[in-house]
Amino acid sequence: MMTTVRNIYGNVAIQGVDDEWPGPDVTARNAWDVSWTGLEYLDPPLSMNPVVFKWGGECRVEVNLDATVITDSGTAELRGAARLYEGDSEDTSDLEEEEPIVLTLLKGRPTQHTVQLESQGIGGGDRATINMTFTNMQDESDE
Repeated sequence: MMTTVRNIYGNVAIQGVDDEWPGPDVTARNAWDVSWTGLEYLDPPLSMNPVVFKWGGECRVEVNLDATVITDSGTAELRGAARLYEGDSEDTSDLEEEEPIVLTLLKGRPTQHTVQLESQGIGGGDRATINMTFTNMQDESDE
């Protein structure tokens, strides 16, 4: 059985709001290009370097995703989570919200996904919107 080698290319864009009552909120945004290359059917999942976004002196978002090819025809899957931390510093371990991510990526079609996280605890209001776009492409050297 001949399987095709897949590459997944994507973009993760995060906008964060550090709710500062009674003063003005601190808003920040950034974007990262991400990729997984050389994926083949039945290979173990390949992890990306986590996307870590810090802002406002007390907020952090982490996005962790693993990629795998789930069919011999090249359909891929991303699986992981997005997490919002808020505390006394950007390096806090105080997890406010976590959202699992499971995406099926058909060959050659862009897949978009949005995650919204918000701190609901005492002094909450900190939030982040994560916009992601991924495309599952055939490796050009495999054509």
